[in-house]
Amino acid sequence: MTYEDFKGFSGFERDFEIDLGIERLSDVGMKRFSELVKSDLEGILNVSFRVVDFRGGGPFKRHFHFMDHRSSVGLVVDAPRDPWPYSVLPASLTVKSNEVPAWEVAAGIYLRMESLGKYLLLATLEGGGFISSNFASRENI
Repeated sequence: MTYEDFKGFSGFERDFEIDLGIERLSDVGMKRFSELVKSDLEGILNVSFRVVDFRGGGPFKRHFHFMDHRSSVGLVVDAPRDPWPYSVLPASLTVKSNEVPAWEVAAGIYLRMESLGKYLLLATLEGGGFISSNFASRENI
């Protein structure tokens, strides 16, 4: 996947989702995974996420958000859900941009997260429309 591959999905009205997971999630744990992905995204975006929703008891769920005049980024880390591949991708990042084309922001995040070498990634247009993933099948996980 390259930066230019995202360009085919250009347009300011398009919103992007990047679903994230990590190999051996059960070994890492949901709390640690949410801390890792939040920290790495804050470093990549040079922002501090605000905690919007946090559930410590019951089903695990954390919702983080960042918004300024240029963009809005939401990160939800939730219990894995069916069907595959979402069963191995418990985090979902939504990217919306007001100034820079959203595809540029999404491509930058995807490629930088991929370069860390520890995340499973699936990029889609919000609501569907496959763009890319860095794994091909269940055997890759």
